[in-house]
Amino acid sequence: MVTVSRTYSAYQKKVIRSLAKLVGARAFRYEKAQNNHLKIHIEGVDKPIFTSSTPSDCKALDNFMSQVRGMIRAAEQQHPVVKKVCEAHPKQPHVCSHEKMITSIVKNMRLMAADLQDKEVEMVFEQETVDGISEHRQQVIKKAINTALGHRKGGRYLTPSVIHCIEKDISHHVDFILPTVAHYAELLSKSKIAAKSKQEAAVMQSVAPTAELDEKETLALGDVFQMPLKQDEAVAKENKQKAKTIKKLAVKKLSRMVQQHVGEDDMSMLMSLTSEQRITQAKAFTMIQIKRLLMI
Repeated sequence: MVTVSRTYSAYQKKVIRSLAKLVGARAFRYEKAQNNHLKIHIEGVDKPIFTSSTPSDCKALDNFMSQVRGMIRAAEQQHPVVKKVCEAHPKQPHVCSHEKMITSIVKNMRLMAADLQDKEVEMVFEQETVDGISEHRQQVIKKAINTALGHRKGGRYLTPSVIHCIEKDISHHVDFILPTVAHYAELLSKSKIAAKSKQEAAVMQSVAPTAELDEKETLALGDVFQMPLKQDEAVAKENKQKAKTIKKLAVKKLSRMVQQHVGEDDMSMLMSLTSEQRITQAKAFTMIQIKRLLMI
């Protein structure tokens, strides 16, 4: 149940007051739709009813209430309302004397529906279970009854059986006003799935750099360059002497990371090649070898 705004127009307030008188024992709830129209759900009516925010017709309210009466008559045939406690138990007629208090409490519950839903959502995600929803609602109802009885002038003691009957009547309306337990269970399930996917993605991101680093550490120049099968001894001797000289200068300038990847044998092998041989070897590189060489 999503409420776009908690403020209602004068016409919408009239509709709400008229509905409370018309539906009687039937539970109903209301909210604002995305187009700022009033969206009403009535117990037993299969589809919601929409009203405009500022109707241009002065008889709009009468026409709307006539439409609602027809829907309620059709709902009475398919989904008759369960008898109230005082009607089901004629021996407890005193329950009827508290009808005004019940109506007042239910009205406040409708006004507090958004806040009550926010608290229930917070409780569900904090406890990671929906088992406490029913108990939480019963506590809210008991607190509302005690508050209403405290405001009565010359209040009298109510027996536990009477309190139970009043709680049952109010609970019937509250359960229809607020989302079902199945709705909260679905939200919790989606949240757990999303958290699990996020955790798996984080693990994959932490493993990927480690695997890439291991690949860099095991890479050697010998994996890329290949020594020629035959080489002139004079040229080899000269290249070997140059390799020693260049190696002394190169090692000083190499960073610590590069020194870990390039060994003495690899540097000697690289410098022992002539320029033409290095060019020939480079032309034969694959894209994977070139990428690995650049990462060294």
